[in-house]
Amino acid sequence: MVRSVAVIKKKIKNPLIKRIPRELLGDWKKYLVVALFLILTIGFVSSMYVANESMLIAADEGVTKYKLEDGHFELNKKADETLLTAIGTGTKADVKQYYLDKAKKELDEKFDDEFEKEFTDKFNAEFDDKFKDKFDTEFQAKFDEQFDAMVKQQFDANFGDQFDTMFAAQVKQTLLAQGLDEASADAMLESAVAQAKQDGTYQSAYDTAYESAYDEAYAATKQENYQSAYDEAYEEAFQPAYDEAYDTAYQEAYDEAYPKAYDEAWDKIVDEVNEKYADAEEKYELNDPDFQTVPVKVYENFFRNEEEDYNNDGEVDGTIRVYAQNDDVDLACLLEGNFPEKSDEIAIDRMHADNIGVKVGDTISVSGQQFKVVGLIAYVNYATLHEKATDLMFDAIKFDVAMVTPEVFDNLQKSVHYSYAWNYEHEPADEVEQKKLSDDFMKALLTQVVCDDKEIEDYLPRYANPAINFATEDMGSDKAMGGVLLDILIVIIAFIFAVTISNTIVKEASTIGTLRASGYTRGELVRHYISMPVIVTLLAAIIGNILGYTVFKNVVVGMYYNSYSLPHTRRYGIRMRFSRQPLFRLH
Repeated sequence: MVRSVAVIKKKIKNPLIKRIPRELLGDWKKYLVVALFLILTIGFVSSMYVANESMLIAADEGVTKYKLEDGHFELNKKADETLLTAIGTGTKADVKQYYLDKAKKELDEKFDDEFEKEFTDKFNAEFDDKFKDKFDTEFQAKFDEQFDAMVKQQFDANFGDQFDTMFAAQVKQTLLAQGLDEASADAMLESAVAQAKQDGTYQSAYDTAYESAYDEAYAATKQENYQSAYDEAYEEAFQPAYDEAYDTAYQEAYDEAYPKAYDEAWDKIVDEVNEKYADAEEKYELNDPDFQTVPVKVYENFFRNEEEDYNNDGEVDGTIRVYAQNDDVDLACLLEGNFPEKSDEIAIDRMHADNIGVKVGDTISVSGQQFKVVGLIAYVNYATLHEKATDLMFDAIKFDVAMVTPEVFDNLQKSVHYSYAWNYEHEPADEVEQKKLSDDFMKALLTQVVCDDKEIEDYLPRYANPAINFATEDMGSDKAMGGVLLDILIVIIAFIFAVTISNTIVKEASTIGTLRASGYTRGELVRHYISMPVIVTLLAAIIGNILGYTVFKNVVVGMYYNSYSLPHTRRYGIRMRFSRQPLFRLH
């Protein structure tokens, strides 16, 4: 009996299996729609994962292959080898001592002239007043003494003879008054005068006459000749006396004032330097206790921002940033054509060329000079064409990057931007360490540049450069979006098949009751009714993944290549190339 029941049950199971093809054929439209939806969704999600992973791996490989910078900075002047070597050490220069040395040099260069001028003006103003007052007082007394002596000398030289004549006439008059005749008076005159000299009469009369005559003569001479003699003597004596006194007093005062003034000027400069350094120290954290030396390799990566006229109509269409071909840093991937070799050849960015419709062999104008486009390239540091780090969005139409030979670069019109790229000698492990290294390197760079009397025009580490990171960050967000889509897909699949199975169960409720009455267990019925969704899902997953790894993947890769300037990459045995006809353009 048991055996017969088992045999009957075994025979009854077979119809459930046979029902699967009939159900597929009966509801093929419904299952086809579901399958197509699943195939497209699974294919798109898988293609995003595959393409995204491929592009991110390619970007990582490009860092080394194309020698991507860890950052760059721009100076207002070209750096010499000494400065580049100092920057490469990653050590900080002594900015405070540099300020002091520079200030000392400037002080020594200008102090003597400035001090001498200021001191001389002040000394002259004070010396002239003091010297004139002193000279006038001393000269007046000396001149009066000399004038008196001169008048007395001249008076004495003439007065004796004049007095003798006058005295002799007076003695003769006395003799004549005594009754002597003219002849007798003349005869006795000499003896009478001698007698007067002998008895003191002569001297008494002389003294009386001298004093009166001298005073009268002095007054007359002074009134007539004093001022002219004074002026003449003053003019003759003033300048020699002035020069002699000036030289002596000037040197003494200069020697006394110079060191004092120099010390005051230097103390003032030291205070200013301390204040200036304190501001810089606070602003740039120059004395950061956590600072570490960051040795780097520094490379010249100069460029010129020229005017681009890609349709040769005489109108400027945008800016083209031109680099000289180099093998040191930030290399370009050649996507089509050749690198420039001649003076009239140029290679431009591939994405820019696609957007403006320029092909290899076309001619463009760069600041009025004609160039033949011989190659389309993708610079590793310009995955997106951001002209400035502050630009929110890149512009692949009005901004371009290009390559010419070094000789052509030297002959372009616009001024050179002295940009220098650097790479750390010890590669940072992650972005956190990269930021720490960048901060420390910037502090060292700032001090070295300041101490070489130059200025930093731009400083941009790799992690903050949108031209490098925008594409990979966008691809990273696509990967995250793929995960979200995958989660949504699971929910949708569960919902679709929940509805489908529910409808089927409702429609076949009587059949299910019969099958249950025939001995089928609940588990057997559940497995039967979920077998269709499982089969459809598995088939859709297989087909969707096949399409995702092939056709859809190439579509996604094409979208990336026509959105960003990316180098070629090879992943999963398939060469990933861009299409010359972009899927869409960034207008």
